[in-house]
Amino acid sequence: MTTLILVRHAESAPDPALPERDWPLSDAGQRQAAELAPVLAELGVDALASSPYLRAVETLRPYAAAAGFEILPDEDLRERALGGWMANVAEVEEAVRNMH
Repeated sequence: MTTLILVRHAESAPDPALPERDWPLSDAGQRQAAELAPVLAELGVDALASSPYLRAVETLRPYAAAAGFEILPDEDLRERALGGWMANVAEVEEAVRNMH
């Protein structure tokens, strides 16, 4: 049986000078990514697919390096734009309800 584990990217460092997909992880995000690596190891993760966004790839990079795995970017795993910045899940849920 295959188990799929979904992980959201660690904290990013938004930079208006860069396209959103090129925003890197913040210092805190780098620490979060490093802390994620042993969790993924304990779960026995044996393959990595990622959004092509830099922050998503950087989130998996510490585990990929430690485990010797390649990170396979997939364009279909990118974030969906809902028409602007939404600060919390409640706003996203409300936007989705209003789409229907």
